[in-house]
Amino acid sequence: MVALQRFVGMSREEFLAEFTSGGIPKPPIGELLGFEVLEAEPGRAVLAFPTAEYLCNPFGVVAGGVAATIMDAAMWVAFQTSLPGQTLVSTTDLNVHYVRHIPMSIGEVRVQAQAVHVGRMTGTAESRAVDGEGTLYAHATAGFVAAVDPTVNGSA
Repeated sequence: MVALQRFVGMSREEFLAEFTSGGIPKPPIGELLGFEVLEAEPGRAVLAFPTAEYLCNPFGVVAGGVAATIMDAAMWVAFQTSLPGQTLVSTTDLNVHYVRHIPMSIGEVRVQAQAVHVGRMTGTAESRAVDGEGTLYAHATAGFVAAVDPTVNGSA
C-alpha cells in the first residue's frame, strides 16, 4: 500500500526514479525473493536475484516458480512504465519456457524484460533470464490489462 500511495500523484519519470533508487519500498514479494530492480525505463526493465539456497527446490536448483515470479515482475515493470499517467496494470497470463536448470552456484540471475505491444487497455511483454555470461535459463511472455486510474473516484 505504501508504494501505491506514493505512486498516486507521481509522473512516470518520478516513479521510475523512485523505483530504481529504492525510494519506493520493495513489494513484499521482492523482499521475500530478494530481487532488485537494476534498471527501469519506459518499456524496459532489468531485475536481478541471487541464486541462494532458500530459493532452491529439494534438488538444489532454483525453483521454477521463483524464476516465473521474478520474470512476471520484470515484465510488469516494463509494461507498467510504458503507459502514460497513473494507469495500473495486472497480469492476465504468463507463459514461461525453461531452457535449463538454474543452479545455485551461478550467484545471480538477471531478468531482462521489454514491452512488446502497448495498446490502450491491454498489452504484452517478454523477458529472458540469463546469468553473467549471457547463458539463457528461461524466457517468458505475459499479457496485461490496464485497470482504472487510481485517482478517479477516490479508488486509491
